[in-house]
Amino acid sequence: MGRATDVPVTPSVLRWAIEESGYDPEQLAHGVGVPLPVLEEWASGHRKPNLTQARKLASKLHRPFAALLLPAPPERRPLPVEFRHPIGDQRELNPSERRHLRRAARFQEILSWLAGELEIEKPQTPSATVDDDPAVVASVIRDVLRLPTVYLSSK
Repeated sequence: MGRATDVPVTPSVLRWAIEESGYDPEQLAHGVGVPLPVLEEWASGHRKPNLTQARKLASKLHRPFAALLLPAPPERRPLPVEFRHPIGDQRELNPSERRHLRRAARFQEILSWLAGELEIEKPQTPSATVDDDPAVVASVIRDVLRLPTVYLSSK
């Protein structure tokens, strides 16, 4: 039986959050201030973190504390992103990139829902190629999005 301050973190949710974060488990354990075997025991369900440790864990994983208490991991959504890189130079997203992509995806979902509720038509961004003049493309997109042209002075 656990102590009164133990937090009933769901092991499968914790494993999901660690995997989605992109952190190496050893790096995460260090960031939370516990040895790696302790983090592994939390993830396996053999041990529960105390309230302070669970808060540190949620903070380090950039997740709401309540997310660790979900009964099961949320549905996985891939982070559809492609970076330009030299041929053969594939790399994994780092934790910061993953966090910012999740945040951008949440904003997109919220804005899409809001546009639907307010019956606002989504602007159609025109296509462009690498051969197009960047200044012309930028001007067209500013017009579509109704953004003002800002001139920078070179003082």
